[in-house]
Amino acid sequence: MSRSDDQQPQQENDDELNEEIEEDIVIEREDEQPKDTIKRLRDNLKECTAKKQEYLDGWQRAKADVINSKKDFSKERERIKERAIEGVVSDLLPVLDSFEMAFVDEAAWQEIDAQWRSGVEHIHAQLKSMLKGYGVEAIRPAVGEDFDPQLHTSVDTEVTTDEEESDTIADCEKTGYRLEDHIVRSAHVVVFKMKSDA
Repeated sequence: MSRSDDQQPQQENDDELNEEIEEDIVIEREDEQPKDTIKRLRDNLKECTAKKQEYLDGWQRAKADVINSKKDFSKERERIKERAIEGVVSDLLPVLDSFEMAFVDEAAWQEIDAQWRSGVEHIHAQLKSMLKGYGVEAIRPAVGEDFDPQLHTSVDTEVTTDEEESDTIADCEKTGYRLEDHIVRSAHVVVFKMKSDA
């Protein structure tokens, strides 16, 4: 069957439809005054315009809903990703604490075999580098830095007679960590307190 044969039934249907429309128009013209025809056509146009606007509004609302859903899905995916990273970081914190405890006694650490010590230090550096790649930062305040309850947890106090030293860090016992803007674990610190305040 040729392409023209396929199109022939469609052409016949279109011709029949056109003839019916022309007959309707002729009949309407015979029955109606031109003024009535114009009024009817205007009413039909208003109805079509109203339906078009209704469909357009519905389509625009649906499109906005899809865009908002995509944004919400993207935000939720980011939140899930952050929670997953935070979970892994939380699980790795005891490992980092163990490294720090091993390094705290420098004299004992230096007595260990140099190759073994170098290997452990390399593993520690790799772990820190990997966490930094995920946006993890250490919170290790220096002695004399102001105590910040959003970043630090006071685990002990040390008495001081110097008023300027009061409410500053005396020692950092455990490093804290933050992931982007979120605190995974605050730094555990000893805080100077005035003798009268203690």
